[in-house]
Amino acid sequence: METMQYWETYLNDRRAGAAAGTALVWRIWRSNRRTKWGPIIEKVAESIEQDLVVLDEIRARPVHREETSRGRLLCSPNGPAD
Repeated sequence: METMQYWETYLNDRRAGAAAGTALVWRIWRSNRRTKWGPIIEKVAESIEQDLVVLDEIRARPVHREETSRGRLLCSPNGPAD
């Protein structure tokens, strides 16, 4: 499997987990919003939602490929390191 496929698989799996986690934590929050745990659970939900935004931004960036001196392929969503 090519390096890019590993990267794309990782990002897709991570996003799927964050999406499922977001749905679950909001459901937990709805059941507990009037308890002392409500504000804490809400912060967790918001944090996971932010993770989704960041993952989507990373997935939208063009990936730059660079051969190393050892012949390994490096893939970076931020472009080649100078």
